[in-house]
Amino acid sequence: MTTPYIALIGDLVASKSIENRDDMQSKIQTVFDQLNQTYQAHFVSKLTLTLGDEFQVLMQPNKAVWQLIDDLQRLIPHPIRFGIGYGEITTEINPDISLGADGPAYWHARKAINQLKDHNWNGILRQQFIGRGDQDDTINTILLLTDTIRANWTQTQAYVFNGLLAEGIYQGNFSQRDLAPKLDLSESALSKRLNSGHIKIYLQGRTNLGQLLEVANDEQ
Repeated sequence: MTTPYIALIGDLVASKSIENRDDMQSKIQTVFDQLNQTYQAHFVSKLTLTLGDEFQVLMQPNKAVWQLIDDLQRLIPHPIRFGIGYGEITTEINPDISLGADGPAYWHARKAINQLKDHNWNGILRQQFIGRGDQDDTINTILLLTDTIRANWTQTQAYVFNGLLAEGIYQGNFSQRDLAPKLDLSESALSKRLNSGHIKIYLQGRTNLGQLLEVANDEQ
């Protein structure tokens, strides 16, 4: 029985337009240092910058991958596309640097990135998953729907979602009474933004994605 992994490749969209690439890379590394701590229980190999405008990480297959993607989009001040590959790794793995390892998980992630470059639904879709065969269409349909919700958020709705992430909240069931003062909002204002932005629907979609991934892993 082979051991499956999740390989995640991130690619900064239109990276050549970044004016100060050294400054951006420094900011990205600071984010990686933070997230390598936050998600260390889920990482097999740490977040690593690779080609200057790309990065990658190797993970155990679990729902944390979707929260990680949203945290990366929250903390890095530039649009990112993500290729998510499910499969085995056929080489040795360096736990400190996500470089050198190879196998179907990375092949699938690379193929997913390339598919996104060719077909991204007019810039709405930022994530593509490959590696679970017949389940890929279901996973990618949910990704398209959640990315469509996200693409329509106003600045205030995005502020609320990012506030949820900052508090470690990644499910639709949480105390709005406790969260509202942390975001300097009234309960009614928070409720209005959650509803108008369909933020709880977004989180439910991501929860379902996590369940699909974990069920698939249990079947191995």
